[in-house]
Amino acid sequence: MQGCFNGGLFDSSDVLLLTAAEIATVHRVSQLDWTQIEPAIFGTLFERGLDPDKRSQLGAHYTDRHSIETLVEAVVLAPLRCEFERVKERVTALLSEGQVPQRVTSRTPVERNPQRLVDVFLDELRSIRVLDPACGSGNVLYIALQSLKDLEREVILWESMSLRIPLQFPQIGPQNLHGIEANSYAAELARVVIWIGEIQWMLANGFSYLRDPVLRPLDSIECRDAVLDLSDPAHPTEPTWPDADAIVGNPPFVGGKLMRGYLGSNYVDALFHVYEGRVSPEADYVCYWFEKAREMIAEGRLRRAGLLATQGIRGGASRRTLERLKSTGDIFMAQSDEPWILEGAAVHVSFIAFDDGAESTRSLNGHPVSAINANLTSGLDTTTALRLPANQGIAFIGDTKGGAFDIPDDLAQEMFSAPKPDGRNNADVVRPWMNGLDITRHPRNMWIIDFGDRMSIEEAALYEMPFAYVEKHVKPIRVTNRRAAYAKRWWLHVEPRSGMRRALTGLSRCW
Repeated sequence: MQGCFNGGLFDSSDVLLLTAAEIATVHRVSQLDWTQIEPAIFGTLFERGLDPDKRSQLGAHYTDRHSIETLVEAVVLAPLRCEFERVKERVTALLSEGQVPQRVTSRTPVERNPQRLVDVFLDELRSIRVLDPACGSGNVLYIALQSLKDLEREVILWESMSLRIPLQFPQIGPQNLHGIEANSYAAELARVVIWIGEIQWMLANGFSYLRDPVLRPLDSIECRDAVLDLSDPAHPTEPTWPDADAIVGNPPFVGGKLMRGYLGSNYVDALFHVYEGRVSPEADYVCYWFEKAREMIAEGRLRRAGLLATQGIRGGASRRTLERLKSTGDIFMAQSDEPWILEGAAVHVSFIAFDDGAESTRSLNGHPVSAINANLTSGLDTTTALRLPANQGIAFIGDTKGGAFDIPDDLAQEMFSAPKPDGRNNADVVRPWMNGLDITRHPRNMWIIDFGDRMSIEEAALYEMPFAYVEKHVKPIRVTNRRAAYAKRWWLHVEPRSGMRRALTGLSRCW
C-alpha cells in the first residue's frame, strides 16, 4: 500500500524497543494479507489491552456484528429503504408515462423529473449523520458505514440501469459518522477502523480510494466523556452531543448499585446533580445515554435512536427512563431479553429503538405489535398498575444485609456450641438463610447473623462469638458507608425491614 499515513496513531515519534524475536514476529505478520481483516478484531485488541480491573469498571466490550446490524437496520436503514422504494415507484411510473430522464430543467418540476427524484434522494442519503455516543473502538460506526455505502451503491446501480446513465461515484464516507469515546486509545482505534472500513469497501466494489494520505485525521470522533463534563470540576455540566439523524450505540453496562464503586463517588455525585429530576439516582449508568438521546429527539436535533442496555432497564428505577422517553416519543422496536456473553459470563440485554412517535410500525422481539410498553412488553400495560390497599402488610421487600453477615454451616455449628455468657443462646441471632438457589437446586446449609432491626450494640455484644465475627468482617466496610445510618449501626443489616418483621411475629411459617 503506497501513500503516507496521517492520524493520531501516527502523531507520536516514540520508538518501541523490540527484541530480535519480536522484530521477527512483526516481520512475519507483515507478510500476511491484511486487506480483508475484520475491523471488529480491534475491539478485542482494545479490550485485552485494558487493565482487567478497568475493563470490568468501564463495561468495555465490543458488540457482535449481528447485534450491531439489528440496530443499524432498524434505526438507520429502514426509513431510508422505505423512502427509496417510494422513489423507485414514482420514477417507474414517470418512465411509463414517457418522461425523459434529465438532470436539470427549468420547465419540469422535480416531482416530474425521474433523474432529479433519484438524485434528490441520493443527496439526502449522502447527508445523513450517524452518531455513536459510546463508540469504543468503532465497531458500530464501521457497520453503519458499510451499510450506508451498500445502500448508496444499490441506488446508484438502479439509477444507472433504469435511466441508462453513467454510474455515479460513491460519496458516503467517514464524514457521515460521528462518535464520542472517553478512552483516547479507543477513540484512535475507532478512527483507524472507520478508515479501514472505507478502504475495504471501495476495494471490494471496484473503486479507488484516497492514497495521499491513506489515513486521515477524523475529528468527528471526539475523545471526551459523553454524559458528564468535568472540565471545571467545581461546576460539572452536561456535555452537548452533535446533531445527528440517527444514534446507534452500546453504552457501558454498569448497574446503578455498582456505579460508585466503578466510577467513584465524586463522579456519581456530579452525575446525580447534573441530571437531577431527569434520571433516577438508582438507575443504571446506561440510562443517561437514553435520556440525552430522548432530549435531542424532543428538541428536534435527532430523528431516531437505538441503544443497547442490560435487560434490567425494563424494571425498577431504570424503567422510569423508558417511561420518560415514552412521554415525549415512543419505542418502535425492541428486543426485550437477548442472551449475551461478556467476559465468559451470561448477560441478558435489551435492544431499544425510539423516536418522536412518527414511526407508524412497532416490532417487539421480531413480531409486529400495536404498542410497546415501558417494560418492553405489548398488550396490557402492567407498568401503570397501582398498589392494592388489600395487599398491604402481606408482601414485603426482603431483608438487605449490607455486609458479610452470612456464614457457612460449620461456623454456625461452632457458634451454637460455644459457651453462653449471661445465658445468651447464639441461636437467637444465628439463623438459617435461604434464597432461590436453595429452593430450586440443593440446600447450601447457609446461616446468617441477624441482630434484628433495633438491638443495641451493648446487647448485641453479649452474643460474643457472632458479634466478634461481625466486628471483624462487616464493621471495617460499613463504617465507611456514605449513609450515616448504615455506618453508625454497622452491626445491623442495612435494611432489616421492620414492617416485615412485625408482620411475621407470631407466625410459625412464612414464604
